[in-house]
Amino acid sequence: MELQDLKQLTQRVQAGDFAARGELKHRLEPAMARIVRRVLERGEASTTLERTILAEARRLSPDGFGGSGQQRRTAPVARDLCQRIVTRLWPGATEGELVGTRIR
Repeated sequence: MELQDLKQLTQRVQAGDFAARGELKHRLEPAMARIVRRVLERGEASTTLERTILAEARRLSPDGFGGSGQQRRTAPVARDLCQRIVTRLWPGATEGELVGTRIR
């Protein structure tokens, strides 16, 4: 994913291009899955994004998120985080600013 392509895709989403919305989410998911996997393996968080990942993993699986079930939890967490990003970019988004315990 080239930075310039990503910037253009982001601008299209901000302009209300519905096709760009799905494409951006699709293109972000593989990288987000790698980030989620690393955070779940460590089980510790030192950044806002890492805390958000652990909180989402706990929400999806209150009984724990380590071990063999970790792979099953990576994809849903990554999808949810990508959806949050895309939703925030969409014109007229009503969610508050993604600061604090959210992705920024």
